[in-house]
Amino acid sequence: MQKEGLASSELNAYGLCAYDTVWAVAHSIENFINEYRNISFSFSDMKPSEIELGKLKVFDGGSLLRGKLLKTNMNGLTGQVQFNEDRIVLLVVMMSLILFR
Repeated sequence: MQKEGLASSELNAYGLCAYDTVWAVAHSIENFINEYRNISFSFSDMKPSEIELGKLKVFDGGSLLRGKLLKTNMNGLTGQVQFNEDRIVLLVVMMSLILFR
């Protein structure tokens, strides 16, 4: 049973930004897989026949995936989602709503 005031089901600016973030990452992963068709990790101190998920260390395509993410240009719930040359996400519509409310 939920007590009044402890949780809210209303969407707020943070929730909308989080939603757009998840979709931006998902689209970037999809674009990465479609282009490179391979996801690999570096292992530490193990043979390929002894693969254990707990010993996965580094995603080998990290910089390529980051590049895909930085090329994001989509319409999200917060408005147009894209990055500028300084790798800062531009959320023009949402930020104007927050600042001038």
